[in-house]
Amino acid sequence: LAGIDIGGTKISIGVAKSPKNIQAQKVIPTPPNQTQALHLMLQTIRELAGNNRIHSLGISSPGPIDTKDGLILSPRHIPWRNV
Repeated sequence: LAGIDIGGTKISIGVAKSPKNIQAQKVIPTPPNQTQALHLMLQTIRELAGNNRIHSLGISSPGPIDTKDGLILSPRHIPWRNV
Protein backbone atom coordinates (compact mmCIF):
# COMPACT_ATOMS: atom_id res chain seq x y z
CA LEU A 1 0.00 0.00 0.00
CA ALA A 2 1.10 3.57 -0.57
CA GLY A 3 -0.54 6.82 0.42
CA ILE A 4 0.04 10.40 -0.70
CA ASP A 5 -1.38 13.48 1.01
CA ILE A 6 -0.90 16.53 -1.21
CA GLY A 7 -0.98 19.89 0.52
CA GLY A 8 -0.16 23.48 -0.36
CA THR A 9 3.22 23.43 1.37
CA LYS A 10 4.08 19.76 1.80
CA ILE A 11 3.38 16.30 0.46
CA SER A 12 3.31 13.40 2.92
CA ILE A 13 4.05 9.97 1.48
CA GLY A 14 3.84 6.63 3.24
CA VAL A 15 4.27 2.96 2.41
CA ALA A 16 2.62 0.25 4.48
CA LYS A 17 2.02 -3.50 4.57
CA SER A 18 -1.47 -2.80 5.94
CA PRO A 19 -3.36 0.28 7.16
CA LYS A 20 -2.03 -0.31 10.68
CA ASN A 21 1.50 -1.37 9.69
CA ILE A 22 3.33 1.66 8.25
CA GLN A 23 6.77 0.69 6.97
CA ALA A 24 8.19 4.08 5.93
CA GLN A 25 7.11 7.67 5.51
CA LYS A 26 8.55 10.93 4.28
CA VAL A 27 7.45 14.56 3.98
CA ILE A 28 8.64 16.62 1.01
CA PRO A 29 7.96 20.26 0.06
CA THR A 30 5.25 20.73 -2.56
CA PRO A 31 6.94 21.82 -5.80
CA PRO A 32 5.10 24.54 -7.76
CA ASN A 33 5.77 22.66 -11.01
CA GLN A 34 3.29 19.78 -11.40
CA THR A 35 5.58 17.65 -13.60
CA GLN A 36 8.39 17.96 -11.07
CA ALA A 37 5.94 17.09 -8.28
CA LEU A 38 4.75 13.91 -10.05
CA HIS A 39 8.33 12.74 -10.63
CA LEU A 40 9.30 13.53 -7.04
CA MET A 41 6.28 11.64 -5.64
CA LEU A 42 7.04 8.59 -7.80
CA GLN A 43 10.73 8.67 -6.87
CA THR A 44 9.86 8.91 -3.17
CA ILE A 45 7.41 5.98 -3.33
CA ARG A 46 10.03 3.86 -5.08
CA GLU A 47 12.62 4.84 -2.46
CA LEU A 48 10.30 4.05 0.45
CA ALA A 49 9.02 0.78 -1.02
CA GLY A 50 12.47 -0.60 -1.78
CA ASN A 51 12.03 -4.11 -3.21
CA ASN A 52 8.37 -4.33 -2.13
CA ARG A 53 5.64 -4.06 -4.77
CA ILE A 54 2.96 -1.40 -4.42
CA HIS A 55 -0.44 -3.00 -5.04
CA SER A 56 -2.63 -0.02 -4.22
CA LEU A 57 -2.30 3.74 -3.94
CA GLY A 58 -4.48 6.30 -2.22
CA ILE A 59 -4.19 10.02 -2.86
CA SER A 60 -5.62 12.88 -0.85
CA SER A 61 -5.63 16.24 -2.61
CA PRO A 62 -7.19 19.67 -2.37
CA GLY A 63 -10.04 20.22 -4.80
CA PRO A 64 -11.72 20.76 -7.05
CA ILE A 65 -11.31 17.21 -8.33
CA ASP A 66 -12.81 15.47 -11.35
CA THR A 67 -13.48 12.00 -9.89
CA LYS A 68 -14.74 10.62 -13.20
CA ASP A 69 -11.48 11.34 -15.05
CA GLY A 70 -9.23 11.21 -11.97
CA LEU A 71 -7.90 14.75 -12.24
CA ILE A 72 -6.89 17.42 -9.77
CA LEU A 73 -8.38 20.41 -11.58
CA SER A 74 -7.25 23.70 -10.04
CA PRO A 75 -6.40 23.61 -6.32
CA ARG A 76 -6.50 27.01 -4.66
CA HIS A 77 -3.08 26.89 -2.94
CA ILE A 78 -1.09 24.96 -5.56
CA PRO A 79 -0.40 26.27 -9.10
CA TRP A 80 -1.27 22.93 -10.74
CA ARG A 81 -3.92 22.45 -13.41
CA ASN A 82 -5.51 19.23 -14.67
CA VAL A 83 -3.06 16.80 -13.08
